[in-house]
Parts: sequence; C-alpha cells; structure tokens
Amino acid sequence: MSGSEYPVDLSRAGHPVIPTVDRAADLGTLPEAPEYVVKQKLGADSAGPRFVREAALPDGEDGTLLVRPRIDFRYEVSFYFVDHDFQYALYAPDPEQRWVLEPPVREAFVARMKTSVRDLLA
Repeated sequence: MSGSEYPVDLSRAGHPVIPTVDRAADLGTLPEAPEYVVKQKLGADSAGPRFVREAALPDGEDGTLLVRPRIDFRYEVSFYFVDHDFQYALYAPDPEQRWVLEPPVREAFVARMKTSVRDLLA
C-alpha cells in the first residue's frame, strides 16, 4: 500500500467511512453531493485539495488522486499506526496548531518513534 490507499480500501469493503474512490470507473459509486474533494493520494495533512462541483478525475490520473464528497468538519482526530500497531491519536481543533505537540505528548511521541526505529533496524 502506498499513500492514502486505506480510505479507498475501507470504502470498497463497505465500512462506514466517507466514500472514496481513486479510479474513474468507480466515480459512479459516490453519492451525490454539492461538492467533492480531489486530492493527491501521496501527500501529508490533506495537502493541496481541490474542491469541485462534479466528481471527476483528469485523464491518466487513475490511482494517483482521491475523490470523495466534501464534508465540512469542525476538527479532525487523526490516528497514527506504525506497523499496524496503534501509537496515538491527535485531536486538533485548531488546524494551525495541529503539529504543535506539547509535553507530555511530544516526549511520548519521540520515545515511541525512537523505539520503532530501533526495532526496524534490529
């Protein structure tokens, strides 16, 4: 799996997630919505989303972009996993402060990442 494949996988499997596709052939499975989000599959923190009125993928972009109905959230909770093991959840009601990690979260995050890197290199 590369990039944000998991929303597509979960959607295809019928899990209760925001319907998401990455192929033009699947656009018809999306529900009708006033707007859709088109964003890079490879990217961090929803970098560079485009908001469009019709669900569409440019020619030649199958597998590189995600398309889903646009849903406005007040905030998002992100769950972080390393090798399928849950590490922590990040609640960020202020998107501008999303990556400002205050103690003890910062120390716990750094300690867990150091352990994960050591385990990978062992």
